[in-house]
Amino acid sequence: MTPAVRQIEHEPIAVPILADTVVAAGGDLGLYVAKALGELGDRRAVPALIAAAKQGDEPALRGIVEALGRIGDASAAPILIGLLQTGKEDVRLEAAIALGRLRDPSATAALKKASESDPLGYVREAAAKALSRE
Repeated sequence: MTPAVRQIEHEPIAVPILADTVVAAGGDLGLYVAKALGELGDRRAVPALIAAAKQGDEPALRGIVEALGRIGDASAAPILIGLLQTGKEDVRLEAAIALGRLRDPSATAALKKASESDPLGYVREAAAKALSRE
């Protein structure tokens, strides 16, 4: 955990404020806020992270997907599956890793397809590794 996140991890208002910020900010700020939410691991952030993911803002999206995987809430599986199938290469990679952390059976078909047919070898490898975790 980064020193900055360690400073706020016991503040009850931190997660709601960061969750609002990740939706509103986007860009680099959204990326850093998403990473902080992932480090905090608080499930209260999941709805805001999903909403931010639906906005599709780069570069925040990669951090949002990573945060959803770190938090590990199964309600994120549908958005992660969609991003595994349609996202940019770095987002597809993070989505495969996140789905592996979730271990949600609903992701099996998408991970299998990605492990066999994604155009990038490292995404195929991440999807295959995620399948082995299920």
